[in-house]
Amino acid sequence: MPEEFLYSLALSDVGQKKFIAFFDKDYKSRREYLRRFAMNPEIEFILDTVSDEAIVFDSANYFCQPEVTKVKEIVAPENIEKIIDDIHTTQKDLRSL
Repeated sequence: MPEEFLYSLALSDVGQKKFIAFFDKDYKSRREYLRRFAMNPEIEFILDTVSDEAIVFDSANYFCQPEVTKVKEIVAPENIEKIIDDIHTTQKDLRSL
């Protein structure tokens, strides 16, 4: 097959706006298309699978810990322990919600 023919097929495939919501310039129609697309049960299954594999729990059964190394560089030395304790306390309170 000639290369020009394959290029024209690829270009015509991308140009069909009714199938690719990204190329729609109208926000409302793009939003409605994505809403209808999100109703597919396969999408929910894929998102559940990816999120289950992406979130890894540690030995204490937490999936995240606040990173405080940069805080230690910014805060005055006499306030470091209090602020870090407050950060950890707030993190624990957020987990219990």
